[in-house]
Amino acid sequence: GGGGGGGIYSDCVSSVVEEMQPAAPTWYSNPLDCVLHDEDKATAAEQSSKPVSTGSNRSQLQASGVDMSAEEHQRQLQRQKESTPWHVFARDRLILKSGLLDKRVGLFARRRMFLLLQGPHILYIDPKNRETKGEIAWSSSLKAELKDDKTFFIHVPNRVYYLQDPEGRARDWVQAITGVQALVSAAAAN
Repeated sequence: GGGGGGGIYSDCVSSVVEEMQPAAPTWYSNPLDCVLHDEDKATAAEQSSKPVSTGSNRSQLQASGVDMSAEEHQRQLQRQKESTPWHVFARDRLILKSGLLDKRVGLFARRRMFLLLQGPHILYIDPKNRETKGEIAWSSSLKAELKDDKTFFIHVPNRVYYLQDPEGRARDWVQAITGVQALVSAAAAN
């Protein structure tokens, strides 16, 4: 887990950093673990599997970064800055999930580092040249769809992203995106 001062993201940030190392990624059995504080995991898992009510609790919103104090946000950003080379791409946002994925276009696939960021935002980066290649536009109509263990789609207006996880953890990505959507929807409803 994370060392030092504790806090909502302490273990999450450390695990995300380990996860970003291509040689030995660490993945959550439940990606919502990264977004939520321990006491809120069960509630969020329930909410992600059914319609979100307007009665979302405040600690869930804080855990997702939707309603985090400025002081806590700065503390977590500093920890992230010290522990991951991908922080420079996050634009002062917390990295909620990251990993190498193959982004397929037609017959070709390009390996990209994907970052699910607080906000929410989804960026993809060329891991060799360390340059941002694009961003998947987040909207209320964004939909993550699981095809199989390695493949998932992200549907946005006028485009479908075809993504493959070489580690076979496509379900983790779909659950993480869906979990963040549920929290953002809850925040908008309040």
